[in-house]
Amino acid sequence: MLINASYQPSDFFVQTVNGLCDGTTYEFAAWILNMFAASGGINPNITFTIEKTDGTVLKSYSTGDITFFNPAKWGRYGFFFTTPVGVSTVVLRMHNNAPGGGGNDLGLDDITFSPSGPEIDLATNGVNGDVAHVLCSKTNISAKVATCYIKNAYQWQTSADGANWADLPGATGLNLTVNLPAIGSYYYRLNVAQDGNMQNATCRSHSNTLNVIYDLPTASNISAAICPGSKYMLPSGRAVSAAGTFRDTVRNKGGCDSLITLLDLSIKPKAYSTLTAAICEGDNYLGYTKTGTYTDILTAANGCDSIRTLNLTIKKKAYTTLSTAICRGDTYHGHNKSGIYTDTLTAANGCDSLVTTTLTVAPDFDLGPDKILCFSDSIILRPGLFKSYLWQDGSTTPFYTVKTGGVYWVKVTDENGCTGADTVAIKEINCSLTKIPNAFTPNGDGINDTWNIDVLQIYPQCTVFIYTRWGQLVFKSDGYTKPWDGRNNGKDLPAGTYYYMIDLKDGSPRVSGYVTVIR
Repeated sequence: MLINASYQPSDFFVQTVNGLCDGTTYEFAAWILNMFAASGGINPNITFTIEKTDGTVLKSYSTGDITFFNPAKWGRYGFFFTTPVGVSTVVLRMHNNAPGGGGNDLGLDDITFSPSGPEIDLATNGVNGDVAHVLCSKTNISAKVATCYIKNAYQWQTSADGANWADLPGATGLNLTVNLPAIGSYYYRLNVAQDGNMQNATCRSHSNTLNVIYDLPTASNISAAICPGSKYMLPSGRAVSAAGTFRDTVRNKGGCDSLITLLDLSIKPKAYSTLTAAICEGDNYLGYTKTGTYTDILTAANGCDSIRTLNLTIKKKAYTTLSTAICRGDTYHGHNKSGIYTDTLTAANGCDSLVTTTLTVAPDFDLGPDKILCFSDSIILRPGLFKSYLWQDGSTTPFYTVKTGGVYWVKVTDENGCTGADTVAIKEINCSLTKIPNAFTPNGDGINDTWNIDVLQIYPQCTVFIYTRWGQLVFKSDGYTKPWDGRNNGKDLPAGTYYYMIDLKDGSPRVSGYVTVIR
C-alpha cells in the first residue's frame, strides 16, 4: 500500500498477535520504498516495535533515513525477536519518525511476522543427503542444528510412508542409532523446539525427511579376457593374471558386504603375421623406405600385441637424358618453347622414370615490342640468321630498314625447313617536347582521360614531377610507361592548373610548364 505521511510523526501500522510460543525466535520485517520523485525531500524514518499488551517495549529497530533512489528501489527492513518465557501475545507497531511535507511518502509491502526455526542438517553414517542407501542393518543418523532457541529440545520421529509420523520413544538427542529389521525403505526426521514447547505442534520445527533404504549387496557376474602378461583388477583391489573363476567381495565402512563379484577370466592369444612388399624409390611402406626386414609390435583386433614381420624391397627409379628439336607451333610432351624439361613417366617396373629433355624450338626469334619512330629517323629490324626471309613488302633481305610508321612482319625459314613469323607495330611521332598537352579530362569517358606524352617512351630514364600551385608534389614517375590520370594516392584531384617538370636524363635542359585538369 501507499502511505501519505502526516505532518506530525505518528504510527501507521499496529497489529496484535496471539498464540505465540515462549522462547521462540520470530522475524518482524517489511519491504519499504521511498516514493518521493526527486532528491532533497524528507526521507521516511521508520521504527519497528514489539510490545507487551500493557505497552512495555520488548524490542525495537529503527531504519534510519530511507534514502531516495532513481529509479525507485525497494528495501527490506526488520529484525529478529525471541519471546520471553510466559509471553504469548504481543503488539506490533511501525512508527514514522519523520514529519510530513515535501517528501516522506512511502510504499509498504510484505509485512512479515513469522517464526524462524533452526537450520537442521541430517547425515547418515557421516554422509549428507535426503536419501541414504545402506547395506548394514545398524545405521547411525546424526543432526547438526543451528542455535535458535534459548534451549533446544529434540524428538526423533519415524514413518513407514513419509507422511504419517510417530515419535521414537527415548530418541531425544542429536544422534540416533537404528537397527533396521528387514530389507526395505524407512523414513526419519528430527523435531526441534524450545525446551518445554515440544508437545505444542505450532512451537516446533522439523528437519528434512531422510529416506533410509536397506539394500542387499550388489552382485555381478563378469566374463573378461586379458592379454598375456596383463593383470585384471577386481573391485576389492586384488589383481589376477591367470585364467580361471574368481570370487571377490567388497565391504563398506560398516563392515557389511556391499559388492560381490564372480569373475570368469580367460587369456587372449598373441597374433603373428609376415608381409612381403616391393615399393618404388622415394615411396614408403608402413613408414619404411629402405630394403630390409622389419619387426613391429602392433595392437591386434583383440586388443593384444600383434607381432608383424615385413620383408621390404626398394625398386630403383629410371633416369634418361634426351636432346631434340621441333618446329615452332609443334609440341614435345606438351612443351612448345626452347628449354630444359624434366618429366616423370612410368617405367616397366611401375616406378617413376625421370626423363630430362633439352628442347630446341626453331626458328626461335622475336622482332621485339612495338616501337616509337621519330620523324626523319629510321629503325633496322633484325630477326637473326636463318635460311630465308620474307618481309611484308615481299623483300627477302636478312634485315629491314623502317623509315615510316606502320605494321611490319617477317616470315623466316631455318635449315630444317621450320618456319616462323612475327609482327611489330611502329608509331611515327614528333620526338621533340614542344607539343606537350596542356589539358586533359579524367572523367572516365574513355576520351583524353590521361595526360599522354608519346615521345617519353623513347626516354626510359626520364623523370616526371607534377606539383600544385602551392608546390605540393602530387605525381612522380621514373620513366613514363603509365601516364598521369589526375589522381594522387588513388584519389581524384580537383579540377585546376598543375605544374610539371620533365628531365629526359640525356643532358638536355629540363622542360617545365603547366597542365589543366578539366572535370
